[in-house]
Amino acid sequence: LIYIKENLAYIHSRDDVAKYFGVTGRTISNRVRGATGMSFSKYIRSVRLEEAKRLLRETDLQIEVIGEAIGIDHKGVVAWIASSLISPRSVSFRKS
Repeated sequence: LIYIKENLAYIHSRDDVAKYFGVTGRTISNRVRGATGMSFSKYIRSVRLEEAKRLLRETDLQIEVIGEAIGIDHKGVVAWIASSLISPRSVSFRKS
C-alpha cells in the first residue's frame, strides 16, 4: 500500500503494481482487498481523492499539477473532483 501511495502519478492499473512486485494483477487485487476491504480500483481512487484534497488544502498548485501528482492527466477530471467532491469549490476549500 505504501508503494501505491508513493507512486500514484505512475500507476494506471493494478498490472503496473503487479509488474513492480513480480506478481499477477489478481494477487495485487487480493492483497489490497485483504488489507483494506476495498477493490484495487476503489482503493486507488480513494487514495487519489485524499491526496488531491491534501494538495488543495496545503498548496497553491494549479489543478493540472495536482492531477499529474495523483496520476490523472485530464484536467477536466481533476476539476470535476475538486468541484463535486470537495464542496463547495476547490478555491473555497483551500481557504477553509
